[in-house]
Amino acid sequence: MGYETLIPNVTNLSDSNGSYAGGETISVSGENLDLISSVTFGSGSATTSLSNITGTGFDVVVPAAVSGDIGSTVQLSFAFSDSQSDTFSGYYYEYPTPSITAINPSNVSQDGSTTVRLSGENLGYVTAVLSDGSTLSTFEITATNDITFTAPVHAAGTVVVQVLNTDGAVATTNMGYETLIPNVTNLSDSNG
Repeated sequence: MGYETLIPNVTNLSDSNGSYAGGETISVSGENLDLISSVTFGSGSATTSLSNITGTGFDVVVPAAVSGDIGSTVQLSFAFSDSQSDTFSGYYYEYPTPSITAINPSNVSQDGSTTVRLSGENLGYVTAVLSDGSTLSTFEITATNDITFTAPVHAAGTVVVQVLNTDGAVATTNMGYETLIPNVTNLSDSNG
């Protein structure tokens, strides 16, 4: 008499996206999962941070993404102690949320000639820079945490500068446009 081998089959994840930093616990469900031994997320190393294992599911702590998997939907590979395996596509590692810690200079000329530098965290993943709600046509990421752009022509006052990443996460800061002060430098005739 022979016994059939039970084939593991992953059918669902409780959450299909999360932080690039990992650390979130998600539930995996399916059939014949009680012999799970490890899970690999994308290009990363296998994790054995598993709990609550039953035939119909288990919990796994999501590991941090390797750099090539950030901003990507990755395949999960499941290894079982009886040498079987299964795969499941569909976990998205979100881009890091940008933050702005400094703007230099914070007050710029109205004539559109001032180069501005933004410093902060996770600015290397920024895909758009907006000034007063308008998307700038050009900006440069000079280092992982620096962005430069030329402040556009604008009237005196304060505007909001925003940076966005592909996932839509936003960081904001304020930038002031200087008031132009009239300055008379010469008279054509000083006698009259």
